[in-house]
Amino acid sequence: MKKDKILILIIAFSFFLRLGFIFIIPPWQSADEYAHYWVMDSIAETNTLPIPNEEFFSYEAFQPPLYYSFCAILIKIFQPDDTLPFKINHLPVALIFLRLISVLAGLLIIYFSYKIFLNIPNISETDALIGATFISLIPTFIGTTSTLNNDAFVILFSTISIFYITKNTFNKAEIIKASIWAAIAILTKLNGIVLLTIILFRIIWDERKSIKRILTKSLLAISITSIGIFLILLRNIFQYDEILVTDPGYTKDFTFSIEYVIYAIRNLMWSFWLAFGRFYQITPPAYVYVITIIPFLILAIWGLFKNFRRYNFIFIISLFAITINTIISLYYTLSYPIGASTSWGKNLYPVISLIVILLVISWNYLLKNHSIKITSFAIILMLIGIVWVLFQY
Repeated sequence: MKKDKILILIIAFSFFLRLGFIFIIPPWQSADEYAHYWVMDSIAETNTLPIPNEEFFSYEAFQPPLYYSFCAILIKIFQPDDTLPFKINHLPVALIFLRLISVLAGLLIIYFSYKIFLNIPNISETDALIGATFISLIPTFIGTTSTLNNDAFVILFSTISIFYITKNTFNKAEIIKASIWAAIAILTKLNGIVLLTIILFRIIWDERKSIKRILTKSLLAISITSIGIFLILLRNIFQYDEILVTDPGYTKDFTFSIEYVIYAIRNLMWSFWLAFGRFYQITPPAYVYVITIIPFLILAIWGLFKNFRRYNFIFIISLFAITINTIISLYYTLSYPIGASTSWGKNLYPVISLIVILLVISWNYLLKNHSIKITSFAIILMLIGIVWVLFQY
């Protein structure tokens, strides 16, 4: 009962923190915020999906339609504003309303992440609460779940899917539930496709002694998850007369070089932790990451290798998920012209619960009695980062 009250306090604090950011972040000063709104507003006005073109605000129209259609319905039902003009110094009621939708998604992500932690053998409720607190205070995650975007919802649906993937017994019922949420995630944003690979990996890992069971369960997962892919392809064919619809704002030109890969990895790393603004221009100096994030990651990796056998199952699943998600994010970045702002840490957030699991477990069993101290210190650093961000606006 006491643990439940602490979880409620964590979620309540997270809500009020994000509520503050809703009003502090100027309108349209989060990445692609107005472009996301443009799509849902077009759907609300025309009752059809807009066509992506090189017009500045239309470039998000190629995205899967679930989030935009849902918000368009809310706009039509509640009509929080007759118009939503592009004004930097005016925070429209509609934008507040739509940002609150992201806040709700963020609170549910924290809750389901806590439930995921409790799925892990040998994890205490205290560690689960620490993990939930850790997730709730990652500065970039706060920004993502305080502004208008489709990322908050794909992270939510991915987290629910992972909740079923990490169950102790991954039977057909859990496979169906995980796959349904994976399909919903894909219909929200294409990076939800990573969930299918995680589901298949879990099946292969569990049934590695039986090829027949691997094939049967994999076919079940693929059949359900592919519904999301199939609906997107149907949308593309009937709405755009194309099978694949991509971002029209850039001419795709896959570029691979050591320098560009390092650039993409660097951006992915620092923007996972603290990056705000229309172009993620609000970031601390590079040395701040070096003296804070790097030591914590070294400790986590050290703890990972020392305690790998104790948490063999969750370590392997988490490492696979993070690796695949990182590869997808880097490929996405490399497919854009050099310098395009596409390599952002929020692309790793669909597996944020698994990332934090590795951190908490690794610190816990590396430092034993001092694990709470180091996690508490990490949380204090993030709180300092949050306060620092507040003074940048």
